[in-house]
Amino acid sequence: MGKMKKTACVILTAGLGTRMKSSLPKVLHRISGKTMIEYVLDSISPFRFKPTVVVVGYKGDEVARFAKTSRIVKQKKMLGSANAVMNAGSALRNFRGDIVVVYSDTPLIRQETIRQLLARHRNTGAACTLLTAKLKDPTGYGRILRDDRDNIVRIIEENDASLYDRVINEINVGAYCFESKSLFEGLKKVR
Repeated sequence: MGKMKKTACVILTAGLGTRMKSSLPKVLHRISGKTMIEYVLDSISPFRFKPTVVVVGYKGDEVARFAKTSRIVKQKKMLGSANAVMNAGSALRNFRGDIVVVYSDTPLIRQETIRQLLARHRNTGAACTLLTAKLKDPTGYGRILRDDRDNIVRIIEENDASLYDRVINEINVGAYCFESKSLFEGLKKVR
């Protein structure tokens, strides 16, 4: 077996969770006795990602208490996921390898799913591998747009989607694996 590539993890927790209609940060809502972020941290723990970076925003100090062994990075302006990952770049300045990015509001993500995502990423040599799902009712989720050769060309959020885009049932789950250099070069181009 070849040498395992270094892998870091970024967990995005900065969202306000406006749909939750609560002043509690979305990731601190409890499901069967544990917060959403605790479920995500439990799912990634067997991988021993180094470093694990948790990007906090709204009520970040409260969220940070649950991410004890992680590096905490504050997203000062809530400008979306790309901006959150850019903020994580300060904690990954000298890191070279793969970076798993997961949303902390995906408490049901399984270790096996993360393992398969990493394996697919490494087997294909892609700059980015992302997890998608097909739903009967994709309302509220970012849609996956593909070209004629079935390549993913874009993720379009529900608010920006045309009527045509909204009938697409393949959605962005919120779990990715990136090659670090490609990730940060690509983020420089995000408007």
